[in-house]
Amino acid sequence: MPPILHRLALALRVAAERRHLASLDPHIATDLGLSRAAIDHEARRTFWDIPAARMAELDGDAAPSQRTALRPRHTR
Repeated sequence: MPPILHRLALALRVAAERRHLASLDPHIATDLGLSRAAIDHEARRTFWDIPAARMAELDGDAAPSQRTALRPRHTR
């Protein structure tokens, strides 16, 4: 597949993940350590705004722990 199609497929996956994240029940988000503000910020990112850690997937360089669209906040 041409590189542009790989990037498009990744952008579509990230967009779907952002929609799913935005639809999380508030209690689940809290359990995951995610604030509503952080979720809203991530959900408002544009379609082509793919995090660098996710772009590394195109090269096969990303470790599974780097494949998250949003990092949990630490509350301690």
